[in-house]
Amino acid sequence: QRSWQANHSRRIFGVGFSSIGSDHGALLATPGARSEVWLVDAHSLREVGVIKQATAAAGSADSATSSGGFGMPMSLAWLSENELAVGYEDGTVAVCDVRQLAIRATVKCHEEPVLALCKAGSTRLASGGADSKLCVLKWSAGSAKLAVDKEIALRKPGVSSICFREDIGVLASGGWDNAVRLFGVSKGTPLAVLDLHTQSINAVAYSPPLPLLQSRRLLACGSKDRCISLWSLFD
Repeated sequence: QRSWQANHSRRIFGVGFSSIGSDHGALLATPGARSEVWLVDAHSLREVGVIKQATAAAGSADSATSSGGFGMPMSLAWLSENELAVGYEDGTVAVCDVRQLAIRATVKCHEEPVLALCKAGSTRLASGGADSKLCVLKWSAGSAKLAVDKEIALRKPGVSSICFREDIGVLASGGWDNAVRLFGVSKGTPLAVLDLHTQSINAVAYSPPLPLLQSRRLLACGSKDRCISLWSLFD
């Protein structure tokens, strides 16, 4: 057991690991004390880099320097070994290059803080937050372009967690209204509402195909009500 004490003055909303081909092994990404993102070597527990909002590319859809900043980082998701997606307090999603310690592209796709990010492969992201929608984003590393591919409207605001199914056919979201909602990714079609829990959903996660269950996939949901539910749906 090891502990790295960060000098945080606020609550930590997200952390994430990536193993990159460099002098470092696994990197831990975590929000900094203000508006930056810290990169920490998981072996030595030494800070190896800081990504600041002032490094946003001039051609980004939204510029941190022109808008006065994106606010606090609220959620994180690794896209690849050296690309990190960050969801910010003002509703912006950014893709950062961890080798260059720079923000490559941004898009403001929410009106409220981005509280949840998930990725599918290295080119597709989904985001959810305190407003009443989910966004499916496409990322092109070659052209450094991040764009909204699809918006999915929600009946009630507040999403704490989202997750793609492995085949990218289904997107699950866990909401403040105690429900898990499933959507078809290709058209954003609502597929199901799972209302077993009695308090807000804090986590959703899809399994890979499980051989002992005839290659079915399970969806796990964790709630503030201290219960975890397992579902087998649409296989």
